[in-house]
Amino acid sequence: MSKPTIVCVDDERIVLVALKTQLYNYFGKNYNIELAESGEEALEIFAELAEEGIEIPLVISDQIMPRMKGDELLIKIHTQYPKTLKILLTGQASAEAVGNAVNAANLYRYITKPWDSADLCLTITEALRSYTQEKKLAEQNEALKEINDELQQLNISLEQRVAERLVELTQANAKLQQEIVERKLLEEKLRSSERKLRVFFEAMTNIILILDIQENTIENIEIAPTNPARLYAIDIDPISQTIEQFFQEERGEDWLRKIRRALDTQQTINFDYSLSLGNNEAWFSASISPISENSIIWVARDITDRKKAEEALRTEQEKSERLLLNILPKLIAQRLKQDQGLLSERGGEAPIAEHFDDVTILFSDIVGFTPLSANLEPIKLVNLLNQIFSDFDQLAHRYGLEKIKTIGDAYMVVGGLPIPMVNHAEAIAQMALDMQQSVTRFQTDNGEPFQIRIGINTGSVVAGVIGRKKFIYDLWGDAVNVASRMESSGLPGRIQVTAATYERLKDKYLFEERGPTFVKGKGEMITYWLTGSKD
Repeated sequence: MSKPTIVCVDDERIVLVALKTQLYNYFGKNYNIELAESGEEALEIFAELAEEGIEIPLVISDQIMPRMKGDELLIKIHTQYPKTLKILLTGQASAEAVGNAVNAANLYRYITKPWDSADLCLTITEALRSYTQEKKLAEQNEALKEINDELQQLNISLEQRVAERLVELTQANAKLQQEIVERKLLEEKLRSSERKLRVFFEAMTNIILILDIQENTIENIEIAPTNPARLYAIDIDPISQTIEQFFQEERGEDWLRKIRRALDTQQTINFDYSLSLGNNEAWFSASISPISENSIIWVARDITDRKKAEEALRTEQEKSERLLLNILPKLIAQRLKQDQGLLSERGGEAPIAEHFDDVTILFSDIVGFTPLSANLEPIKLVNLLNQIFSDFDQLAHRYGLEKIKTIGDAYMVVGGLPIPMVNHAEAIAQMALDMQQSVTRFQTDNGEPFQIRIGINTGSVVAGVIGRKKFIYDLWGDAVNVASRMESSGLPGRIQVTAATYERLKDKYLFEERGPTFVKGKGEMITYWLTGSKD
């Protein structure tokens, strides 16, 4: 912290230097000495020191100075800094000027020039001592005032608390009298409740135990008088068998850990356990609730019927999910299950529809199957199609493609949705080549192998689930129509692809240009035959 500052003001530099030298020798250890050659400069010094928080206990000023006289300066300083002591050090001050300084600036001393060094230092010493004493006295007065205010506040607070306490005691006494009356009524109700509770326990089939635990040892077990035996044969006692489990090594340790956790957390622990009762397995739902730091209440309810129902429901759900996954893509099936509420709000209309910018679609058709089906028994026809399409399904699964549907002897598959994939065109192309090989395993009545026509196109589609009850995941868009036209305008045993698909595959697969081909609904298109892989 900076030292307090004594400000000296005189328009003669030689006087200031002499004054500073003398003051520094006597007071420089504890005070800084600042010099000003005019009243204006002195006021600036005061402002700067005040802004920095530096204390100015004393100002020594000459009277006769240009522009601003000493008494004028001291009056201005007193107006802004009344605690600063003022000494007028001059050889030509008039009585009027000194009177102004005394009356308007509370002048501490008047010293004539030339000054006596000892007298000046003694006067300044007394002034600084007076300033310090006044400062300490002011601080003590302020502290006493704060103490007095606090004492007054404490006295008021104490009186308020005494009054409040008196009111509380009066209310507590009235409440106590009321509680005595209520307690008598409560005791009567308690006796009545005990009778009802005995009847209630006799009707209960839950297992209720109260266990006292010390560290990890069961100190005591109390059995509530319930009647779970009503649910079982006369020779079966589920309470005894439950208690026996506490003393079985593996299960007992597990149950003690659960009890310890309930006591440590002071929260209820719920879990299920099973018992072999006679020739059957019975399931119980147990709740462990802390009732003190070392005691818990164990409530177990027979849930065998619920477990059987849950198992039956789980089995049916698994069947339903397997069936749903055979109808819809896995991702779409999951979204449908998550959006059951939305489906109900929309009257069963499926809310799933997505746009895919880049997919590859394949259509295939078995050549000559329609006249063949007229000569086959229905069951043989279905078996034959099932064998062919099952092979196709395995190929779709191998290449990560999504089977969309079959219509008669037509088969539709797509790559790149519902989960996008980078190599969807290559996967479709490879499946198409494998389909050609796969179908040759099957023969017509005259022993010739089956042939298929395949059409492929790449582009954007909209995919979604349609229908209110029997859902189907299908595709729409020009790319789908063109893929279908590629199949219908193709040749037996050939794979016809569009230019869009050709551009994707030309570096990895072998093609023959078919040339301009009329496509219904599109006009002439340049198409290609996919003949094999370059690898």
